[in-house]
Amino acid sequence: MAIFFKRILKIITAFTIGHSLTLLVFTINDLNAFSKPIEISIALTIIITGFHAIKPIFYGKELLLTFIFGLIHGSAFGITLNEWGLTQSQKLLSLFGFNIGIEIMQVLIVLVCLPMVFLSNYPIFKFIRWIIASLTIFISIFWVVERVTNKPNVVTQFIESIF
Repeated sequence: MAIFFKRILKIITAFTIGHSLTLLVFTINDLNAFSKPIEISIALTIIITGFHAIKPIFYGKELLLTFIFGLIHGSAFGITLNEWGLTQSQKLLSLFGFNIGIEIMQVLIVLVCLPMVFLSNYPIFKFIRWIIASLTIFISIFWVVERVTNKPNVVTQFIESIF
């Protein structure tokens, strides 16, 4: 059990380091030019994660993969922060707050998902994990198509109608 928690902590830390680095670089240097490719890359990271949840395809490489995914996601966070039109001093303060907020959300997501990870050892929950991962892959594929074509699709319109 302790080994499991240690592994989860390492994975969370790898993502945190990755996204913190690119969040800082993109925010300080006011980089916005890569928004579309980064959004597509984020959707691809979600697709890869979905497949990995169904059947591990990067077993033993999760730390490296999570770090790379963190770099990609941090870039998007940096672009978002730049779009707010803040002064440099406001950016530094917002950078700190934004990063803390992301970390709090990350911890909350892990706490919510941890019971599902334990339950996934039982056959019925493996099926549920497969369903959730497949749905995530499906939605992310539509996200990629939308970003590539610049046209809203049925899935996006449905999700927006809910919220």
